Amino acid sequence: MRPSTRFRIAIAVLQLRGHLLRMVDKTRSRIANRLVWLAIDAVTILHNRIRWIWAMET
Repeated sequence: MRPSTRFRIAIAVLQLRGHLLRMVDKTRSRIANRLVWLAIDAVTILHNRIRWIWAMET
C-alpha cells in the first residue's frame, strides 16, 4: 500500500473518532452516550489494527 493511501486512511479514522467525540457532548440519553463511546472504542481498535498491519508490512 502506498504511503499516501496509508496517510488518507489514518486521517479518515482520526476524523471519524473526532466526530464521534463531538457527538458525546450532544447526546442527551445515557444509552446513546454509551453507544457513542462503544463506537469510539471500535474505531480506536480499528486504528490500532491498521497500524499493526502496516508495521508488519515493513
